[in-house]
Amino acid sequence: MDNKILENGNLVPFTNGTGSDIAAGDVVELSAGRIGVACGNIADGATGTVDVQGVFELPKDTSAFAFGASAAIDSGSLTATGSGVTTIVNGWVFEAANSAATTAKFKLNG
Repeated sequence: MDNKILENGNLVPFTNGTGSDIAAGDVVELSAGRIGVACGNIADGATGTVDVQGVFELPKDTSAFAFGASAAIDSGSLTATGSGVTTIVNGWVFEAANSAATTAKFKLNG
């Protein structure tokens, strides 16, 4: 049997059932504890595209982040966190950020 690459898997379709519109660039919680970043606006009930791989600048809490550390996303606020709240680990810190920074760069694992 020949294996065939169907696509690179960076972009996935996502049907928005959150009850709210999603703006381009928003962190989107997917099923199975995965996250992605909306490629465009996705109205509630509509299907749009979410990027699940790449480097993104995401909002973060007051934690400091070291380069290469695992990235955890608070499943409630969808912000990067270093605290013990319920989190989704879905990537790593692409560039260090101190505690005063409001955003940090993360590499999503897809």
